[in-house]
Amino acid sequence: MPGHRPRYSDEFRHEAVRLAKLGAKPQWKLAEELGITAVTLRKWVRQDRAEEEARREAEARARGEGEENAPSGARGEVAPRPDSGVGAGPPVASDARFLVDRTAGVQRRANVEAGSAPRDDAADGEQRREVAQPGGARGRWRGTPPGRMTGWRTRSVLVAAGVILSATVAAVIAVAMTVSGRVATTATGQPGPPATPTATESVVPRRTIAVGGFPDAVAMGRGQLWVAIAGDEAVSRLDPGSGRVVGEPIAVGAFPDAIAVGQGSVWVANADDNTVTRLAAGPGKAIGGPIPVGAFPDAIAVGQGSVWVANADDNTVTRLDATTGRVVGKPIPVGAFPDAIAVGQGSVWVANADDNTVTRLAAGSGKPIGGPIPVGAIPDGIALGDGSVWVANANNNTVARLDARTGNLIGRPVPVGAHPHAVAVAGGVVWISNLDGDTVSRIDASSARAIGQPIRVGHRPISIAEGQGSVWVANADDNTISPLGTNAGTVGTG
Repeated sequence: MPGHRPRYSDEFRHEAVRLAKLGAKPQWKLAEELGITAVTLRKWVRQDRAEEEARREAEARARGEGEENAPSGARGEVAPRPDSGVGAGPPVASDARFLVDRTAGVQRRANVEAGSAPRDDAADGEQRREVAQPGGARGRWRGTPPGRMTGWRTRSVLVAAGVILSATVAAVIAVAMTVSGRVATTATGQPGPPATPTATESVVPRRTIAVGGFPDAVAMGRGQLWVAIAGDEAVSRLDPGSGRVVGEPIAVGAFPDAIAVGQGSVWVANADDNTVTRLAAGPGKAIGGPIPVGAFPDAIAVGQGSVWVANADDNTVTRLDATTGRVVGKPIPVGAFPDAIAVGQGSVWVANADDNTVTRLAAGSGKPIGGPIPVGAIPDGIALGDGSVWVANANNNTVARLDARTGNLIGRPVPVGAHPHAVAVAGGVVWISNLDGDTVSRIDASSARAIGQPIRVGHRPISIAEGQGSVWVANADDNTISPLGTNAGTVGTG
């Protein structure tokens, strides 16, 4: 990865957030036109919301104090509220981490109109190009698509510019980086020791499998690898033996962001239209219509006769009957911004990215078991295996281990690569995709110690799954799948 991060001015951020709030087009499309990833845009919007809430709380406190101290007849008057938006006033310390743009790329001026001609940009030494369609219509992105997104829409005409980072923003980023350096609190209060590399050398994949635009999630089931292609609003199937695509892409909902296989079906969470699509696991044909769930379904898992959907924008989990596909009961409240979910040991485990916790639910009743479990900063991935729950902490670059029976933290967090994002467990090994490192790390599930060196994969590995003797990594920014053998990280041939 390059040794620099892109720089954006206050004006650029402010305009991006303002347009995101207008809601005239998918956020991933706005992010594409701005030349940033949707992950970055989502962080800016979340930061703006947090700052707005903090301002309102401060005003309420000031109003209360002013009324207590003001002379008779002068109460109830408060100073005008400053304008909202990124760059208006200092950031809230607890949300300073969202100022760090962890994506690769370069600062670009943005003056984009719908239907404008294609442009060429250099990023990380590679050319990126938008494809123009006949008649001036802009086609789907190719090459470097956006990252994850939320369901807001923006207006079609955008005028934004940002080229110089002010000294103030530089100082804020320094604070954000300090916040990002926090580690998970354990019984000892200390992070785990650095990994001791073994004799196993870093493995460079000999080949990758090309798929559609922005593979955002993968799952293995019924002898096939199922890939959610977010940019094409479709699901593709791969034959694990040959690595070839099977049949035509299967149309699903808007921006399929998560996928799971179970109970004879493939379940696809469509983040941009708040639905789940159900496919027959054999032929891949749709079963029934879209199933409405909560706002921005960002993760999905199958287990205990149910399908569990984490709705990131309303902080809930929706439960579906895995036989009928119908919603069971009311949405289940969990932590802030649930964006990863796993089922096992009679429980449902939900990683809440915005409050740095894991929520444990009883798989039978859906009721919470105990209180929120503190883990690391921005828990972004979760998986079960070998009697433990493994949680990827994106802003600590660590993995936390929980006892699957008690929910208690075990030992110290294990250092891994940059921005660990997704987790899978196979063959006694925990596999972690490092979104900003373009690598996969491995942890011995028994000793909780790192194994060897990180394995180089494609650009921005966003999802990982195991099955058919391999681990499968979806590389979002180069539209490929990397198959890794489960034997010491060797690269799979199928």
